[in-house]
Amino acid sequence: MKKHFLIYALFDPRTEEIRYVGQSTRGISRAKAHRWISPTQPHLSNWIRKLKSEGVEYGIKILEDCNSQDEVNDAEIKWIANMREAGCDLMNIASGGLGMSGYRHTEATKEKIRAKALVDGRKGRKQNHPSPNLNISEALRKSEKVKINLEKAHAARRGVRSSDLCVEKFTEFVRKPRSEKHKNSISKALKGKQKSPEAIRNSVEAKKKNRLTREN
Repeated sequence: MKKHFLIYALFDPRTEEIRYVGQSTRGISRAKAHRWISPTQPHLSNWIRKLKSEGVEYGIKILEDCNSQDEVNDAEIKWIANMREAGCDLMNIASGGLGMSGYRHTEATKEKIRAKALVDGRKGRKQNHPSPNLNISEALRKSEKVKINLEKAHAARRGVRSSDLCVEKFTEFVRKPRSEKHKNSISKALKGKQKSPEAIRNSVEAKKKNRLTREN
């Protein structure tokens, strides 16, 4: 079937106010298809639903006939921009030219993209994306950028003395009596687990440091 490229507008027949500008490759049938509510165009669908509830059918106006996909893309962008500049309250999400979805680059544009990718060294380079089997927190921990930022944050805090209020709150939290339920959950989690020599050494040093702090 031969394609019929055109730009159309949908308007409120009671006020003649244009509310939507679209393109079609199959003539007027595309404009008529908006009668069926589309989840991808919520604002337009709500407007059509409101008109229907008031017993009104939107009007269709042909704005321009075109000869190719590139021509109809450019025309749609032009008409949407002109309508908005004229003060029309359009419900178009994108600025035209098939917007953010459905647009296909011409072969010339594709060649430019490929050439730029080769110059930038991106063509054929393996992408180091996190494994889909890793959860988000694991992927973030393995990210080099996150590691660098954490190292910077730790370096900035190194040697900085905590405020008296912070120390007081932390001490209060540490000395707060644990409930039996809390004690049992900790005991259950640690039962049967062997501590590493480093963990044992750190624990002993921490206890010595706490004892000296209390004595002073």
